[in-house]
Amino acid sequence: MPKRSAKRNVHSVKRPASLFTGLTILVNDVGRSVEYYSKIPGVSIAVSTPEFAMLKLGKKSRLGFLKSKTKGFHMEFESYDLDGLHSKLEKVSHGKISVPASRPWGERSFMVTDPDGYEIEFEDGGSSRSA
Repeated sequence: MPKRSAKRNVHSVKRPASLFTGLTILVNDVGRSVEYYSKIPGVSIAVSTPEFAMLKLGKKSRLGFLKSKTKGFHMEFESYDLDGLHSKLEKVSHGKISVPASRPWGERSFMVTDPDGYEIEFEDGGSSRSA
């Protein structure tokens, strides 16, 4: 049986089309949620306002809180080919899909609504918030 080489050419490794990076929970009180979740070891506060907060969990994972009168959440995925992914999803998505747009906080993203009404956010892997 031939031996496998332990060496890998990092330049030949293909990046995934999209990568799960986080979750944003709709909450009544952003400050209360930040206070509670920031006590978890390894969690740090990246952004915190009365309307929105983002906690970092390790290098890439995030947990967001968005002030809302309703409860729910949306998932967040990162893509290194946002426009290509948008084009593909536009052809197969049966729900609502927004156009990729730059956000005030430096992120470029678009939203898709799944058949059950949950929102899925796809963001540019090269945007400043993802870095």
